[in-house]
Amino acid sequence: MPSKMREWFRFAWPAFVGLAAALVLWFAIPLPYIVYEPGPAYDTGPMVKTGFDERGGAEAGAASGAPNEGAFMLTTVRWSYANLFLYAAALVNPHADLYARETVTGGDDRNEYAQRQALQMRTSHWRAIEAVYRELGVPYRFDDLQLIVMSVMDGLSAEGVLLPGDRLLSVDGTALKNDGDLAAVMQKKAIGDKIVVEFARGDETRQATLELKALPDTDPPRPGMGITYSAFLSLMSEDPAYSVDISAGSIGGPSAGLMFALELYDRF
Repeated sequence: MPSKMREWFRFAWPAFVGLAAALVLWFAIPLPYIVYEPGPAYDTGPMVKTGFDERGGAEAGAASGAPNEGAFMLTTVRWSYANLFLYAAALVNPHADLYARETVTGGDDRNEYAQRQALQMRTSHWRAIEAVYRELGVPYRFDDLQLIVMSVMDGLSAEGVLLPGDRLLSVDGTALKNDGDLAAVMQKKAIGDKIVVEFARGDETRQATLELKALPDTDPPRPGMGITYSAFLSLMSEDPAYSVDISAGSIGGPSAGLMFALELYDRF
């Protein structure tokens, strides 16, 4: 290597190290904030499939009353975990808001929070379908009920055992088939009791023994595993033509139900 180049490297390498360190600080170091910005708008039409769609052609269009023009648009909010760069950009962006991460996620990690958002979207689907069925007088039934873990509280017995998205199957051998079944079992328990929880994670069924602890902010203290959960229902129309399947992809959150309901109402 020529002497001039060696001399240049001798003086330049600290600058390269400093630049690398600055880039790490700028982009890689997380901050305890979440940045909210306007996201894209999506046409709900391609997300919704009904029994009429399966007939195809003019019959489907005529039967469903599908409009020839216009669309119901689902607006979204884009959120990102902040680094120094995103934080600085949000400060000067009039269309961006900064929120403390703890306030938004409730202490959930990234996977848990994303799972909770996906579960809330599923809830909005069946509530939208039920609202339209009831408004139009479409006969329907609840085909299946699932109790899904929404969040796990720090320091209680379910921490490290159950995860958001797990499906609760039974407690101490009592199958959980109705919305109030879990509460009915827990009413008979005391702080310090041990329970056997059977749950499904994906395609795998698991069991765990948990010792009940006092739930925070309860007076008198009540025993619990330390979870919040929600009942998810599968609705089936008595008329196959009015069957509904909604797929929103990776969009999460609870606020899409109105637009899906309007889309279905317009179709039917």
